[in-house]
Amino acid sequence: MAENTAKELLNVPVLIYGTAWKGDSTADLTRKAIRAGFMGIDTAAERKNYREDFSGSAVRECLEEGIVKRNEFFVCEASSNTHRGTATF
Repeated sequence: MAENTAKELLNVPVLIYGTAWKGDSTADLTRKAIRAGFMGIDTAAERKNYREDFSGSAVRECLEEGIVKRNEFFVCEASSNTHRGTATF
């Protein structure tokens, strides 16, 4: 039996649209990227450089319009430790 690569298992697109530093234009530019054929986005829960809420609303609209299907669309999301607080052990 052949082993699958991580790319095959995760369905990672070759090209992903980066949503950093788009500010108030994030939703509009993300929608345009998806309509242009991007099958994935890179976003983060870091308000300084990303508007994750805007990119999320753009993806949701494209899903609702049938432009993409969720099982075919890749979302890379990251969060900073500064948002998690201090852990105590």
